[in-house]
Amino acid sequence: MVVIDDAHHLTEQGGAFYGALLSLAEKTPVRLLFISRRTMDFYDQRDVHTRDVMRELPLEGLPLDVVERWLADLTGDIASPEDVLARTGGHPLALELLELYGDVVHGDWLRFLDQEILSALPEGERELLATLASADAPVPWSRLAEAVGWEGLPPQHLMDHGLLLDLNDGMWLHEALRERLLREVGEAQDARRAALEG
Repeated sequence: MVVIDDAHHLTEQGGAFYGALLSLAEKTPVRLLFISRRTMDFYDQRDVHTRDVMRELPLEGLPLDVVERWLADLTGDIASPEDVLARTGGHPLALELLELYGDVVHGDWLRFLDQEILSALPEGERELLATLASADAPVPWSRLAEAVGWEGLPPQHLMDHGLLLDLNDGMWLHEALRERLLREVGEAQDARRAALEG
């Protein structure tokens, strides 16, 4: 088995390499596991949906019971498993940093969120998430869209990646992103709250 993590970072030439690996896997017992934050375009979606050649598996944060077991092995003054899960979304990197440094929200974790997720978003989508983060509870889509001047449906790729959640009582966002975005204070944050209330 060949495992390629962060496959989304490869360039177009990398896509050709992935395609060659896929051809190799079709003819040999070699199996491939690509870990990516977005759908890769080097294979045909029919390979997933009709030919059963590939499978796409959505990855989520660790569940509460796993976080509880992880924290049970740690010593010192550690936050509750529920608090850790709420503030990190159960992301294994955040838990590893908690284990190393004792901080639920470590600077390296915030840097990861900034560099890998937030900086890659178009400004409108980042503002949409930042505005939603200022709310205390899920917000109906029509109200959120009006607050940020968004036209149309919620951004599908934010939903596909679990960054924006469509819950029964409105839109919400990944807890780790909310924790990060709430660290932004000042006039912009006040304006976001006012836009949601207005």
